[in-house]
Amino acid sequence: MVYACVRVIAETIASLPFAVFQETDEGSVKAMDHPLYRIIHDEPNSEMKSFIWREAMLTHLLLWGNSYSRIIRSGRGKIIGLYPLLPDHMEVDRDDKTGRLTYTYSTTKGETVRLRPEDVLHIPGLGLDGIMGYSPIAIEKNAIGLGIAAEEYSSCLCWTRRIPNGTYGAVRGRGLITPSYSIFLVLAHCCPRLPLSRPD
Repeated sequence: MVYACVRVIAETIASLPFAVFQETDEGSVKAMDHPLYRIIHDEPNSEMKSFIWREAMLTHLLLWGNSYSRIIRSGRGKIIGLYPLLPDHMEVDRDDKTGRLTYTYSTTKGETVRLRPEDVLHIPGLGLDGIMGYSPIAIEKNAIGLGIAAEEYSSCLCWTRRIPNGTYGAVRGRGLITPSYSIFLVLAHCCPRLPLSRPD
């Protein structure tokens, strides 16, 4: 199901027109003479066409919340290619001394490559800091899991129609208990099948 949804979204968006435009007095026109036009519109690198590259970038965004491409430059600094990088192999951090972002990539051979920010095309998805995006799949997984647990808990209370006696006994025996421990006791009593861990 997840694969089918990601495929439809990625293929649909990747098939939309994608080009470099230039602002003129008459409006926006395609900048076909721009050095990046061929890379963006036709062929980001020698191994894939623009559609495949955009489809891969969108897939990374939908599954991991971030997409990365390594920017390849000529000896004169001209951009000559874009190569997609696997998001789960990338580590983004901030240098304590300079304050600049650092990109550390682990290759399939186990080697570590440190990339400069200007050599990485990083497209983050929705996030709180504007730098790293969150995986939509992980967010939905947590939301669904929380919904299932809440539904089972409420159904247990509806069937038992009472507050568990274990909480009262714990209050009398220990004096004061934390709210998290109280919730643990209620869930453990009503829903013994839930995978619970006892809070400290």
